[in-house]
Amino acid sequence: MNHAEHCDALELEVERFAASMSLVSGDTIVATCPGWTVDDVALHLGTIHRWAEELVRTRSSVRILGQRRPSAKCPCPLSGYATADASW
Repeated sequence: MNHAEHCDALELEVERFAASMSLVSGDTIVATCPGWTVDDVALHLGTIHRWAEELVRTRSSVRILGQRRPSAKCPCPLSGYATADASW
């Protein structure tokens, strides 16, 4: 896959994830992630996407450590995940 194909695939998967988030309550336990709720998984994935976006946007040639990442605090309610803007 080339860069554009990777970006298209990622966009599709993010849309699919967002759609699935709208189908369940945020406090639902995730059976395959012991101790995690749907909100926890959504927050984790959003944090990873923001971290990866920063790496790409800044063209960082070094590892960006946790303290440089955007806030892990969810900037929007889970119910808004499907319609949240790219900053989420």
